[in-house]
Amino acid sequence: MLAKQLPAEHPAPNALAQIIKLGGIATFPEVLTLSDVVTRCGIPMAWLRHQIANDALPGSCFGGVLLWRCARQTFFEWVKEHADEQQYQLAGAQRSYPPHPATSRARTDYHGRTTLSH
Repeated sequence: MLAKQLPAEHPAPNALAQIIKLGGIATFPEVLTLSDVVTRCGIPMAWLRHQIANDALPGSCFGGVLLWRCARQTFFEWVKEHADEQQYQLAGAQRSYPPHPATSRARTDYHGRTTLSH
């Protein structure tokens, strides 16, 4: 199965922040509905419907997109995974951290040979 591509503006980082702000995933119902996710996590309904239609959201549909259900822990793991992935992609695109001074790195010596330095 091919990995689904995330949109550039994935709502998972904001959803994770909202879940934490509300006291954690344990404060959510054991089985989440679209309404729970929209109202408590702030994820747009249209975005959720699109993900469900593309089979990119965990959980199950019963008779249509509006009858989606998902175990709260499964949904929380999905949010954490995509929040980390999105933050990693943004960090890589926007920041370039120099290596730690104690890490070995390749350099070219005065003879033009590649060596490792500390």
